Amino acid sequence: MKKYWPHIVVLTVLVLVIAAAASQVPKLLKPPERHAPIPVQTNPRWVMTVNVVTDQRATAYTESTGARPASSGQPYTLGSVAVHPETPGGDPTKPIIPYGTTIRLINPKHITIQGQKFNHLKVIDTGDVYWSLRNESPYWIDLYFGTTGSWSYREASRFGVKKVDYYWFHVIDENGPVTGVK
Repeated sequence: MKKYWPHIVVLTVLVLVIAAAASQVPKLLKPPERHAPIPVQTNPRWVMTVNVVTDQRATAYTESTGARPASSGQPYTLGSVAVHPETPGGDPTKPIIPYGTTIRLINPKHITIQGQKFNHLKVIDTGDVYWSLRNESPYWIDLYFGTTGSWSYREASRFGVKKVDYYWFHVIDENGPVTGVK
């Protein structure tokens, strides 16, 4: 018996390990608990749309000191833009992209105005009321380059007409478009 003692201990430990593992098998084979499905909201409270436009024309403009506010009623600021009205020759206070919307540049990644780089721009004004660029560039943007002066006017002229790609999004809730979304 003395010479079999180590074998009996090893065998006993092995039997206990196998028994412990076997007691865990039913838990491992048990299917996961089913939870109630997440209800699908059939009447969403809001919707977000992302709008991407490519190959649109961008121009630059300046405003004289003391000019009336932009068509949105907001003051002109660097990093703001004008866009077409909704309809050619239509109400200039109804832009094709709503006032306050932030458009984000894709290509180029940024535009430099008076030494500042802008990768997003805010819609505050309308321009090209008769849509002279409609067929070529329905989502044209006109960047505000500052108060008219020899330097800002020259920089706006140098900017010329460039092609840009950009996007913006709208959030619409049960009361209509949500404004001021960043």
